[in-house]
Amino acid sequence: QSNPLHQGSRNRASKTMTVPARLAFHEAHAALQPILAGIQTVEDLDDLVHCLNDIWYVPCT
Repeated sequence: QSNPLHQGSRNRASKTMTVPARLAFHEAHAALQPILAGIQTVEDLDDLVHCLNDIWYVPCT
């Protein structure tokens, strides 16, 4: 299956393979969906954005 959006294709691909922006967006959005569902106030949103910015500056291992 040559479709890069197909779930199985990603598992077989090299970990250093460049992913299409659309795939990155949809995967990230799906991962954030449960967190976003809990956002109700401006303070909630500000806290989330602050935490996401902290993640950006700390390398994942």
